[in-house]
Amino acid sequence: MPQAHRRPRSFWTAQAEAFHASGLSVRDFCEARDLHAGTFRCWLGRLGLSARKTNDTSPALRLLPVTISEPSTPEAPATERAVVEFEGLRMELPTSVDPEWVGRLFLELRATC
Repeated sequence: MPQAHRRPRSFWTAQAEAFHASGLSVRDFCEARDLHAGTFRCWLGRLGLSARKTNDTSPALRLLPVTISEPSTPEAPATERAVVEFEGLRMELPTSVDPEWVGRLFLELRATC
């Protein structure tokens, strides 16, 4: 049965580290440690951590820094364009492109380089 008393942030940080090292699901980890799974998930969010298992190989989606600059050619293109640079990769894309798609594209490109 989960305990009802409050625990300090340091406790939850240690639990989160142990969880990620364990490879267990949130439910299994919490059952083994007598923790309430909902509270644990809440603390993972507060700590900025994921509840994904460590053996999950799907890439995490994250936001990338974007630099928007004027085109280098004298004639501006008909659509606005953004220059996106990340870890040595550089792309010039229309500003209408979905940012999540750009993030996945860069992850794929980085994985194959």
